[in-house]
Amino acid sequence: MNRFQVGQRAPLFFMHIPKTAGTSLRRFLADQYAAQDVCPACDWDSLAELGCERLESFRLVQGHFDISLLASIAPAVKTLTLLRHPLNRTLSAIRHMKRDPDFHPLHSRVRDMSVREILEDPNLFPQFQNAQTATLSGACQPGRILEYISAGRQHGERRDPADCKSDPDLTQAMANLARFDFLGIVEDIKPLIADICDKMGYHPAGLFRRDNAAPDGLSNFASLSSRETELLRRCNDLDLPLYEFAKDLIAQRAAMFKPRSIHNMLRGLCEAGIYAVQRDSFRIDLAGPIPGSGWYEPEQHGTIARWTGPSNQFSLDLPLSGAARFRASMHFHAPQKLAEGSLLVQANGVTLPHRVARMEDSYELTFDIPQAIVQAAEDSCQIVLTLPGTFKPNLAGSADLRRLGVLVSAIVFEAL
Repeated sequence: MNRFQVGQRAPLFFMHIPKTAGTSLRRFLADQYAAQDVCPACDWDSLAELGCERLESFRLVQGHFDISLLASIAPAVKTLTLLRHPLNRTLSAIRHMKRDPDFHPLHSRVRDMSVREILEDPNLFPQFQNAQTATLSGACQPGRILEYISAGRQHGERRDPADCKSDPDLTQAMANLARFDFLGIVEDIKPLIADICDKMGYHPAGLFRRDNAAPDGLSNFASLSSRETELLRRCNDLDLPLYEFAKDLIAQRAAMFKPRSIHNMLRGLCEAGIYAVQRDSFRIDLAGPIPGSGWYEPEQHGTIARWTGPSNQFSLDLPLSGAARFRASMHFHAPQKLAEGSLLVQANGVTLPHRVARMEDSYELTFDIPQAIVQAAEDSCQIVLTLPGTFKPNLAGSADLRRLGVLVSAIVFEAL
């Protein structure tokens, strides 16, 4: 049976500034490209093993790098970055350093210190100072950073790439920020997602959800004392005006953007040759880019499978021919027994009758898609499945912090 084919997307560099809640965005971006087109290095340490010379061979480079890496990537690459309110970002970085021994070499020193004690320490304060401005200043060449890290390994040392950076330069950071093709802020990420999907030929992110992986929740400086807040402001005296500059820049760009419906975007993907209208039977390749949203990355479970999440909703958004009638089937494992009638299936907003068959340790869902529904949307179909709930494996003692729905191992559309 034919696979649903997804064409090649344009190259992208996502400069993920640490603690800007970009993990969900990175997962979404990676799912727009074939696995071999995604750079496996996502920070300076892993890039030191891979080597800068290989970067041009990938269509997606993303991770905790700074603007200086752009010179080593394919020349036609589009650029993306995400900023976060500086006080919340710094507080998140401090909390992460305190709880996670793998996050930073200074963990053992700060783990028992309070936020105030850390920010009042003259040796620790610079570790957190104006991190977003520093990342966007990009005064140090990638080769020097990689040499520094490699030399540390030879001596059994774990070195911080930030040691190589010069003082943050607000003017340079603003100039560099204005050159990014795509720019967003954590506090309002949806306009960025819509813009990048529209311009990059990505799949519409109709059910995009931010998945916060921090066990202590989102950091909010409003809960701090006035002294701690004052120290955070001093620590971000350049990042605060940079953040306001970014918001103004985003507002200017948003005024020129006209959002499109998911059906118009699917037609646009077909016109661009990334998708093709399906007239015959086909299967979804779970190892490749998924034409939908609300999915985690592929995993090996005897065969390739994908968890849904973090929401209890997930979708398949497909260009289907209105001249054909399709029957869909989905094979999945549910960590908890599904009660009869607890699953909702909708196509273009219309609730569909369906059958859920219980097998030995899994389920098979089948449903027919009425031609009239697809014809009314001019050969496009958004299928949304709603589960009764999700679960968090860490509540059962697992180290997995994700919020999971069901584990899908096969999806087939049969032309009747």
